[in-house]
Amino acid sequence: MSTFRQNILSANIITLDKIKEAAVNSLPANLRQRPWTMTQRGAAIYDEEVQLDAYLASYTDWHKGKLQKAFSKLPKEKPASEINLIDWGCGQGMASLFFLEYIQKNNLGCNIREIILIDPCVLAVHRAEFLIHRVNPNIVLRCITKKINDVTKEDVKTVASRPTYHIFSNVLDLDGIDLKHLSQILYANSSVVNYIICVSPY
Repeated sequence: MSTFRQNILSANIITLDKIKEAAVNSLPANLRQRPWTMTQRGAAIYDEEVQLDAYLASYTDWHKGKLQKAFSKLPKEKPASEINLIDWGCGQGMASLFFLEYIQKNNLGCNIREIILIDPCVLAVHRAEFLIHRVNPNIVLRCITKKINDVTKEDVKTVASRPTYHIFSNVLDLDGIDLKHLSQILYANSSVVNYIICVSPY
């Protein structure tokens, strides 16, 4: 078991701040002051735990700030009591984890029942799955380890019909994303209300 997972398992409460702390403490001492030297922006597919730790250590606060700004633009009325989430280009699941935290902090009385995680990096998706289940083991999780251009309508069809939130965090601006293909599969769950939350690096 990785040091990061051991650190997470020993924590009583799992928040993004705790996840960042676990990642920092998992890094070799020589990387803790400059963890971003182990990371890459863009379509990088990591194959080492230390790269995932370095990414969380470097960019968790940045993601939180951008996601907070995006979520502040959501409709002011409370969401439905049960919803689904599709996390496009999910990486280690920071957007999903932020949403879970956002619901709790704002007392929205809402439960995410199903999450579909989409990312080509198997290591990152497995970590996202581990972290989300540490926060809420009752969420139904499905992992799609594909590039966005290879995702099909069947991949993003949810098990149950509930309002569905799509989060695109730092992926739509990447070179090579086929927006026409994406628009054709985005509404696989067209019988329900879909909310699309887009976050860019800027």
